[in-house]
Amino acid sequence: MPIQAAGAVQTSIASDRLTRAKFAYTTRHVRWETIGTVVTGSGRPQPGDLVLARVTEVGWHKKLELVDGRRAALFEGDEIVLC
Repeated sequence: MPIQAAGAVQTSIASDRLTRAKFAYTTRHVRWETIGTVVTGSGRPQPGDLVLARVTEVGWHKKLELVDGRRAALFEGDEIVLC
């Protein structure tokens, strides 16, 4: 069982939300269909964790390398999965 930070809450995540998210190249070996829960709350991600993040501002990094190696433009409001 994974260790969770104090105050963290484990909830389910809608699969359509994951299908719309852009997955970074670092997640290329992850089968996104197997992701069923998300931990929210305080705490820092540990090595090997996946992070579902929302882009709030596009700054220096304007593109994300996807699992297939293509580069996708980032826009405010995009959800991305990072490792």
